[in-house]
Amino acid sequence: MKVGEFNQTVIKKLFRKHFNPENPLELPIAGREFLFDQLKARIAQMSYVWVNRREPQTKYLCHFIINKTKDYYSGYKFLVEFDEENKLKIEYRNVSTHASDIQEIIDFLTVSQNIMRDREIIQSKGDKVFDLQKQAISSHVRKTGVEFVIRDDSRQFKVYVKVPDKKEYFEIKIPYKRFHEILPELETIILSMLTWHKLGVKLRVKAFTYFYGWHGKKHHWSKFIR
Repeated sequence: MKVGEFNQTVIKKLFRKHFNPENPLELPIAGREFLFDQLKARIAQMSYVWVNRREPQTKYLCHFIINKTKDYYSGYKFLVEFDEENKLKIEYRNVSTHASDIQEIIDFLTVSQNIMRDREIIQSKGDKVFDLQKQAISSHVRKTGVEFVIRDDSRQFKVYVKVPDKKEYFEIKIPYKRFHEILPELETIILSMLTWHKLGVKLRVKAFTYFYGWHGKKHHWSKFIR
C-alpha cells in the first residue's frame, strides 16, 4: 500500500485488519441511540471524518464521510447499520464487514485519517512542484517575446502561443513526464514555429495506420517507409 493511497482495495485490507466479523456486536433498537452518541462524540475529535445521521430508522445507525472537507459527493461515504439479525455492520459501496464494538470503527477511522493526512502532504508537495514547473515554462516563453497562455489537464501543460500581428496561435503540449526533456528546448521550438509560419510553412501532425494510394487502394503505411 502506497503512502496516501486510499481506495476500495485499501479499504478492503483495512476492514480485514481492524474488524472482527466472527463476533459482531448485537444490540436491540432501544440501545442504539446511546451507541450512536458514543460514536459521534469520538468521531468529533477526529480530522477528515464527518458523521451524519438522518431520522433514526429501524436498522440505520449513521453514516460518516472520510474527506478533506464535508463534501457528500467527493468523499468516501461509509454506512453503519444493524443487519436483519441485529448485528453491527459497516459498509462502503459493495465492501462490508461486521464489527464487534465501536472501538474497531474508531481504530479504522484513526488509520484512515492518517492516510488522508499523508495524502494531503503529498498533494501539497506536488502542487509546489507543479507551480514551479509552470513558472519555469513562463520564464522560458517570455524570453521569446510572444504573448502566451498556459493551461493544464491531468496529463500535460498546454502552451498557447499567439502569432504576432495575427489572430492565430500555436498549441504546444508538454507532458508532465517529459517536462525536463522539453523545457530546455522550448524557446527554440517556439522561435522555429514562428519562423516556419512566417515563411508560409504549415505543419499538421496526424496519426493514422493506413495510407490510400493514388488509385484509392488501401495500403499499410509501413509499406511506404524505406
